[in-house]
Amino acid sequence: MQNKFQKLKLILYEDEVVYDSIKRAKDSCLLATDTLMILLQTVSGEIMKILGMACYLAVLKIELIFPCLIIMIPEYVKISLMKKLVKYSNEVLIPVKRREEYLYSLFKNEEAYVEMYIHNAEIFFEREWNDVIKEEQKIRKKISILTAKYQIISGISYVMAYAMILVIASYLLFTQELSIDKFSTAIIAADSIRGAFASILANVGIIMQRMEYVDHFFDFLEMEECQGESELLESIKEIELKDVSFWYNSNKKILDGISIDIGENDVIAIVGENGAGKTTLAKVVGSLFEPTSGEILYNGMDGTGCNKESLIDSISVMFQHFGKYKCTLKENVCLNENADDIRVKKCLQMANFNSTYVTNDSLLGTEFGGRDLSGGQWQQIALARTNYKKSSVIILDEPTSAIDPLREKEMLESFREMCKGKIGILITHRMSMAKLANRIIVLEDGKIIEQGTHKELMELHGEYEKLYHEQMKWYVR
Repeated sequence: MQNKFQKLKLILYEDEVVYDSIKRAKDSCLLATDTLMILLQTVSGEIMKILGMACYLAVLKIELIFPCLIIMIPEYVKISLMKKLVKYSNEVLIPVKRREEYLYSLFKNEEAYVEMYIHNAEIFFEREWNDVIKEEQKIRKKISILTAKYQIISGISYVMAYAMILVIASYLLFTQELSIDKFSTAIIAADSIRGAFASILANVGIIMQRMEYVDHFFDFLEMEECQGESELLESIKEIELKDVSFWYNSNKKILDGISIDIGENDVIAIVGENGAGKTTLAKVVGSLFEPTSGEILYNGMDGTGCNKESLIDSISVMFQHFGKYKCTLKENVCLNENADDIRVKKCLQMANFNSTYVTNDSLLGTEFGGRDLSGGQWQQIALARTNYKKSSVIILDEPTSAIDPLREKEMLESFREMCKGKIGILITHRMSMAKLANRIIVLEDGKIIEQGTHKELMELHGEYEKLYHEQMKWYVR
């Protein structure tokens, strides 16, 4: 499953149905080995018993086998119903259980719990969690009632079949076709066959139920993977977007007809109001999302035909919601065990991370006895991590959202230094940051409405100038 995760298209994680499928696939892995053991035990044990007893009854009287076979019919019906019941429970329970696990995790998350405490929200989320638990219990109760009904039906059919065996055997005894000792043996043998059939069919029922889980695992394996295995990219020198549009499952376009050309040593700033499509554009440029229409060329090659691993290796991205890993400082920067201490130190310096009490080997995060850091320090580490990766394209999404204004200028200068000989893309809502870019792209409703340098855009007296002056008001009051 881990190998499959690495190949999935990132766009799939925007769909809640995918998370349900992953949960079902994970559950199926835990059941696969048990299912095989049940199958082997059934074949080796119960079938041999049935064959032996059936041969013995056939020698005594062939009529004794018939009622033993009848019990297969109601059991098969029960198994079919149980399979449908399992499918129903999977479809209904999985989303509820994911919601329950999410709400429970909030009480174990330090940042979330502190916010809940400040806003007196513990009771609200506890009530939400209890409501989900009650909903789960309601579903499980319904499933238990249906299961009990099927078990009762199955039990009645067994009693009827056993009674039929007794009637036939008693008739043969009465007509003296069976002796007393053979009558007793026949009843025991017939009951053994009945019990063996019940065991086999019950185990088959379990196997069929669990195969429903296994089907989910194969559904997960069939999810669409990242394609492109032909052209290798050593270094990206140019990125060109030709009439690129993108949308999720809805018909509303997040990006609409984007065409831009970005070359080596270019530092591009993408600005616009919330919901304009800035982050989505960064994900598309960074090959994390494939465009719904149009094409993206890397060094003149269509992105869909490039080797995905070499493409990802050439791009480094720092998103607004970055990871805060509970491991050492240097492991946070390099994300592997083979850290280059000198390079880690250099990247941290370029990101203006300074701390007298945190060293490369210091454990971060209080959950495991490590050091706690401020939001700005975590953001500086994320920037250092972005720089540590030897890539030819660097994309930063709101890189100074947790940085104070005094450090912001230093961080921007570091970004320009990082981008020497590379392609730099900066997503920001701060106009002061955009001024430092070679070119500024203004997005509105997924479309490029303006682009140029700071000076050129100010002279247009358009959306950029409006955004710039609105923001500057906050600094001159």
